[in-house]
Formats: sequence, C-alpha cells, structure tokens
Amino acid sequence: MADRDRDDADEAAPPVPAVPKKRDLRALLIPVLVVIGVLVLGTGAYFAGRMTAPHADNAEVDAEAVAEKPAAKKGKPGKPTKAGEKGKDKSAKAEKRVPLYWALDPAFVVNYQDSQVLRFLQVGVQVMAYDADTIELLKAHEPLVRNALLMLFSDQQYETLITREGKDKLREQALAELRKIVDEQSGKSGPESSGPESVYFTSFVMQ
Repeated sequence: MADRDRDDADEAAPPVPAVPKKRDLRALLIPVLVVIGVLVLGTGAYFAGRMTAPHADNAEVDAEAVAEKPAAKKGKPGKPTKAGEKGKDKSAKAEKRVPLYWALDPAFVVNYQDSQVLRFLQVGVQVMAYDADTIELLKAHEPLVRNALLMLFSDQQYETLITREGKDKLREQALAELRKIVDEQSGKSGPESSGPESVYFTSFVMQ
C-alpha cells in the first residue's frame, strides 16, 4: 500500500527542469565576444584614420611648397654680396663726413677803384672742410690766409661784383687761394691733399 502511494506521488509531482551545463554557456559567449571585439577594433581604426588624414594632407602641401620654392641665384644665405658691401662702405664714409666751419673774424674791408671813384667792399668769410686738420692748419697760418684774400678782394671790378655770377666766381677764386696755402704748408698736393671744401660769404656790402 505504501509503495503504491509513493508511485502516485512521483507521478503527480512536476518534472524538474534540467540545469544547463557551464560548457554550453561558454560556447554561446565566445562568438558574441568575438563579434563585439571586431566592432570595437573597426570603429577605432576608422576614427584614427580620420584624425591622421589632415596631418597627411598638410605634409603633402608643405612638401609641394618646399619643392616649388626657387633657390637663391646670387650669393649664399647669411653672406652679403659685393654690391651690398660696397653700399655699406659708401654709407659709412658718408656718415663720417661731418662739415666743419671756420669764420674769419673780423670781416674783410677793402677799397678798390671804379671809374676814378673810390669804393669800399666789406666781406664776411667762412671756410668749410671735412677734416679738422685742414681747419687747424688754416688757423695756424691765418696771416697768410687774410693776406691772400685781401689781395684778391681789392683786385675786383665793380661791374663784376654787382652780378651773381661775379660773386660766385670770387668765391671760387678765394677757395683756390686757400687750397694753395694748404698745399704749400702741408707739403701735399693733388689727391693726397684734402684742403677746404668750400668758401661762403656770410656778408657782402658794396659802397
């Protein structure tokens, strides 16, 4: 009787579901993980290519610019050409040429004849030179300078001095007298002699 009841109870109880084995779960997970890994790697490679593409384009542009840049034909970089060196030398010499002036005080006063009429001439003179040695030499021989200019001024004609051309000619003659004195006293002549550069009349009165 008891065995019969046990058999009936076994028949009435629901069947217990079978628990899947661990091997079956692993078999399912491996393909899924493989697919996910492939997707991740593909996405990373795509974005990496997008980020490096602009740099590659810029590199190509820079290479083309360098290839198209013309090379310098004359001279080497960092070294001035001969023309540039000559220009610098000339500019340096021009900057060093500072004019120096010497005023002969007092002004010169001379008389001269004009159609039997006695006339007077008063002239203020300044000498210009580019070197101090010339000025100092003329100062040291001022008596010679004043004598030469007095003789020159007193030997003029009224009709000549009243014109602009006559005054300019007198300045040239005065400059020639001063250069002659410099050559004689310095012992130099020609290119070796510097001499005064110009003579200016700061006052010119005729009576």
